[in-house]
Amino acid sequence: MNSHVLGLRRQWITLGLIFLGVLMTATAAVAKDERPNRLLTFAAEYPGVVIGSEDDVSMDLVLHNKGKQDETVFLWVAKKPADWQVRIKTYRYDITGVHVPGGEDKMLTFKASHEKKIPPGEYLFKIGARSEDGHFRFIREIKVKVTADKKSGDSKGIVLTTSYPVLRGPSDAKFEFSLEVQSELDDDAIFDLFAKGPDGWELNFKPAYESKYISSLRLKSRQSSSVALEVKPAPGTTAGQYPITINVSSGAAKAEAKLTVVLT
Repeated sequence: MNSHVLGLRRQWITLGLIFLGVLMTATAAVAKDERPNRLLTFAAEYPGVVIGSEDDVSMDLVLHNKGKQDETVFLWVAKKPADWQVRIKTYRYDITGVHVPGGEDKMLTFKASHEKKIPPGEYLFKIGARSEDGHFRFIREIKVKVTADKKSGDSKGIVLTTSYPVLRGPSDAKFEFSLEVQSELDDDAIFDLFAKGPDGWELNFKPAYESKYISSLRLKSRQSSSVALEVKPAPGTTAGQYPITINVSSGAAKAEAKLTVVLT
């Protein structure tokens, strides 16, 4: 067989392999993304909670966009008890709508407070959400039971809350707790941040969505701010539950929160 024919065969074989590779890649891409074009879900983190008569409510509202299409979602308070103040917010703003890209989640915060001591009983809140075209529409209930006794660990002048007090993972993982510090003082103040955990563990505070470490926080009167606690277990730590205590203080104003890392 002459060299010309061999060269043509090699070219055809090469082209065939290229075509086969492109076809396999395209087939794999189609098989990999089996999401529907539109699928949106909405949920409250804790549909039922129990609080003390002087406590506020703070929890995450979760939007899951499991479809391929981006969605704009509008939110509103459909029902609230009399004399309660309700907010739907991000770490910075009160909001009425949010953009959720396809395949992503958005976490919002539901906050409910009362100016006076709340009488014991059960209180019902309803939060509504709908897509921009009304294709998806949700009403989610949050039931709050108020007890007569004040919860242990209540703060004086400071409200310290966290949506996820327990985090799980392997011993070589890095954990990050999200905390919200709210000043109830009438004046601007600097709040010192303290964390105590197991010996050898690294515990560092940092502003939300930032990488720098901090040890204090300046807040204006009645202002709140989100901070993160980054936790890194000591090398060789065995599986188990490990408590972490958070203290925030400014003069006589103090607050405490209990967190837990579960190493698997």
